[in-house]
Amino acid sequence: MFSYFSSNSATPAEKENAAALKAIIKDHKSALKVELKQYEAEYKLALKAADAEYKRAKEQAKVDMIRKTLLVVTREVDTISATQEYANSDAKTKGKIQKFRAWMDNVTEKHLEGEVESDFLEAEEVEEVYVDEKKVQSLAV
Repeated sequence: MFSYFSSNSATPAEKENAAALKAIIKDHKSALKVELKQYEAEYKLALKAADAEYKRAKEQAKVDMIRKTLLVVTREVDTISATQEYANSDAKTKGKIQKFRAWMDNVTEKHLEGEVESDFLEAEEVEEVYVDEKKVQSLAV
């Protein structure tokens, strides 16, 4: 449209209109560029905020998972300790369970204070413990 009004055969009024149209288009284009930059800045801020929220939620989920795991393991050790088999087991087995219970108490205390590494569960080894000739797997220190 601009090229139609800016041709040599156009009247002076048409040329003025073409120049005004060109100025309006240029202003509008500049305004759109500014608006685009503003949207990009808002997008980047929103993305950073979402990323921070994701990391916070992920860390909270990890902490909750560890806390729940510690509670379940402690409950299971308490259940084992309350059985007649445990009461009739040898001193070595009782010692191992007590040592594990002390370790769990230490880990729970440190975890609640935020001092435990997030991968502490990966470093544990599984040991087989024999209680009254039955094989029971428990986590070893």
